[in-house]
Amino acid sequence: MPYLEFPVREYENGIIAGRANDAVTEFTFGNIVANGDITEATSGFCGIIVESGADNAPTSIKFSGIFRLKVNGNSTNIASGDPLKPTTGGLGVKAATNKDRYSAIALEAATTDATWIAVRLSTGVLNV
Repeated sequence: MPYLEFPVREYENGIIAGRANDAVTEFTFGNIVANGDITEATSGFCGIIVESGADNAPTSIKFSGIFRLKVNGNSTNIASGDPLKPTTGGLGVKAATNKDRYSAIALEAATTDATWIAVRLSTGVLNV
């Protein structure tokens, strides 16, 4: 659904509805692409996919507020307050390199892979 067709005030709760472009997984980073389709994000600024769905299935993306995010925290542990960026499969990982773009701030720690944590959606660029 193109941006101009979004129902009035739908975006006020920080969630925009769309349809999956390929299969998407809930609680992973995602982007809105052409025609309002939602796809898993592997880089850049993004939101979090709200519902899993097959290709062309209805889904939505959250772009503000507090939500759950599936993260990989094993190789590089995640602490509360760490900035998170997307990686393969839309999973969140710790942003630690100069000029990394992050899309969320961890509200909980994670030391294992494929676990969910609470995050606050927030974008920025690291300057380390």
